[in-house]
Amino acid sequence: MDLGEEFYRWEVATATAGALMGIDAFDQPNVQESKDNTNRLLDEFRRQRSLPEPSPAFELDGLRLYQDSQSPSAGPRALKASGAESGLENRLREFLALSKPGGYIALMAYVEPSARNKALLQSIRMGLRDSLRQATTLGFGPRFLHSTGQLHKGGPDKGLFMQFTADDANEVAIPGEPFGFSILKQAQSLGDMQALVSRKRPVLRVHLGSAVEEGLERVRKALEQAVGTLEKARA
Repeated sequence: MDLGEEFYRWEVATATAGALMGIDAFDQPNVQESKDNTNRLLDEFRRQRSLPEPSPAFELDGLRLYQDSQSPSAGPRALKASGAESGLENRLREFLALSKPGGYIALMAYVEPSARNKALLQSIRMGLRDSLRQATTLGFGPRFLHSTGQLHKGGPDKGLFMQFTADDANEVAIPGEPFGFSILKQAQSLGDMQALVSRKRPVLRVHLGSAVEEGLERVRKALEQAVGTLEKARA
């Protein structure tokens, strides 16, 4: 009985919170949109044996940034000289400058939810929260698509979205398909990014390569510098 009461309590709470935020908790059209995008990408993989990969907006020693081509900070740039790290900081600062008053920052991680990765991502999230004074969320993909994923596309246009992807060490086959779970996950991340871009939501994809922990640590440090520069510019 107690468990049933809790189910009912939180179902009502979810519907009420959704109504206050302008979300229909009994519909998920944008979740379905991301699924449709994923299926279209997988169909292309079946034909081409590869997923469409746009050119990175920024590249540095295995770390790649992808951004909507319409964004003011999305022009192609590849830096490998001594000033490359500052180039990464500049790209992140330009992206963070797109944040809206009263908005939120969503971290969407399509990486292994290991203890170390969680700790690094939580450190990034809390650093952005405390410095920019904005609400922050962290979700591991693709599972977050069925919870906060609907808010991202169907809720108020107040979000700033950072997607983290990486190269998987192993591929697990899916019976009857020419791709495995790694390709499926990549298609889900690309499909969700397409859904965000179609609504002109500011989204930045950070591809960490194969060294995930090292990449997250580099991004964390660059974000600290980017936020510090941004705060000085706004002062």
